[in-house]
Amino acid sequence: MDDEKIQNNEAKEENDQKLSTNARIQLAAQLFIESYSSKTDVVTDLNHPFPVSLSGLSDDEGKDIELLVTLLASAKKTGQRQFDCASKLIDFCNTLLSNEGNPVERLVYFFL
Repeated sequence: MDDEKIQNNEAKEENDQKLSTNARIQLAAQLFIESYSSKTDVVTDLNHPFPVSLSGLSDDEGKDIELLVTLLASAKKTGQRQFDCASKLIDFCNTLLSNEGNPVERLVYFFL
């Protein structure tokens, strides 16, 4: 009986994870590029930079994409020598990640 519950939970978790790690990275890159090509700096709102674009994703997927986009934005701000903004974005990343978390969290952790 306990084995059946474990298998059901694992199947549920797999269904909740619609996007692979690679797909999450690609979506984050796409959103980042679109945000800067539109000449609207949507990343300045640290509460949730892409509320509409992330609809339909699980909470974990949305969090991972938000984390990746924020990392990319901090790199962009650093390149523009906007160090105060980059620092705030990095601080925001640090609130969302763990070196023992999922693959995206670990990736960002080791970049910071």
